[in-house]
Amino acid sequence: MMSLAMTVLHVRALNRLLNFIAEFSSKHGRDPYTREILRNIKTWGHGHRMIKLAEKLGLIERYEDRHPTNKRIKCIYNTITGKGTRFLSLVQLIADIDHTNTETEENKDEDEPP
Repeated sequence: MMSLAMTVLHVRALNRLLNFIAEFSSKHGRDPYTREILRNIKTWGHGHRMIKLAEKLGLIERYEDRHPTNKRIKCIYNTITGKGTRFLSLVQLIADIDHTNTETEENKDEDEPP
């Protein structure tokens, strides 16, 4: 079993991956297949490891289907699960909190006399 402890880099990479899948699905009306993801995020080795990690953590599901234009080719498609959607929401919430704290600290510095 994988440890729940993940580095910030893992979280950032998973966030980037899941955001790409969500945007692609929304724009094209279908899930992206693995090669489309890797080509667009421009990271083949590390990107594939992140896809496998996201699947292992239950953030995405992968399934086999035919290529959209060439039906002789089988592709592995990737879709975000409910858990993946909650992960994206949580990461966005943390980013919003961090952004709010940064703004508060900047305003506090401006209010203090020299």
